[in-house]
Amino acid sequence: MTMLRVVENDRKKPYTWRNAALDYLTGGIGQLQTNLVNHTNPEALLETLIGDLGKRDQNVAELQDLLQVFRMRKDGSVKAGRKPVSVGTTRDYSVQQVTNDIGDLGEPFLKIPVATLGMAKGSKGRVSFQNGVITIVPISAPNGHIDNIENECAMTA
Repeated sequence: MTMLRVVENDRKKPYTWRNAALDYLTGGIGQLQTNLVNHTNPEALLETLIGDLGKRDQNVAELQDLLQVFRMRKDGSVKAGRKPVSVGTTRDYSVQQVTNDIGDLGEPFLKIPVATLGMAKGSKGRVSFQNGVITIVPISAPNGHIDNIENECAMTA
């Protein structure tokens, strides 16, 4: 006669954004915060949760505040993303390429910040390509004009 032994599974179950949504909707922000403390990437989980609940017309202000708490460093600065670019700095950027729904590759591109040129979302810029140099000149802002048209960025290959 064979004796069966029950072994308890001691592996951690993954804590997904669906688990987080259930915790938040049933137990509130306190329950969610308790479960996020040891999560490997609470910022990404909260961003997904905010996006999903926002689509469902749920109030996400509390969640956005919690996301800011997880993004704070001990010195009070926010750790989301890189420091803003300032005039005179140099940075290296990786070339990116996107595939479409049927798997075709698009053109390679650079994703670079343009705020130092006085540009924001909705602004327009003139880009010229000449002998390994890309030049970006702002031509209009979302409100229709650029305050400082002398801003220019040149990238050398």
